[in-house]
Amino acid sequence: MAQAVHSWVPGSVSRLAIELPQVYSRHHQTAAKAGTDPNDLIQLAAVVGALCNAFESVDTQIVYLPAEWKGQVPKDIMHRRAAERLNAEEAACLPSLAKSKIHNVLDAVSIGLVVLGRM
Repeated sequence: MAQAVHSWVPGSVSRLAIELPQVYSRHHQTAAKAGTDPNDLIQLAAVVGALCNAFESVDTQIVYLPAEWKGQVPKDIMHRRAAERLNAEEAACLPSLAKSKIHNVLDAVSIGLVVLGRM
């Protein structure tokens, strides 16, 4: 996955911002996350590490825990705010995906907007 991302990225990269997956205690899980297998995050964390390695020459690498980039703002509100801050050209780049997949794209876009100071 990291190699595919690295080869897909056009041109040079000066900053890498990425979310480090976090396992929440049962007390902090929402009903939607309650059925999520925390073991899935182990593979995702390995991809995060591989991406950091693949982009080791990048000047700045920022790795956020979820609360560090979005605070306590619910995903749907954060995603709506991100979409409102995209210009027409940027919004046109968003893929048409099912809701079960597009949230990952919108998380990445939101993190990028935070790093760029646009959110």
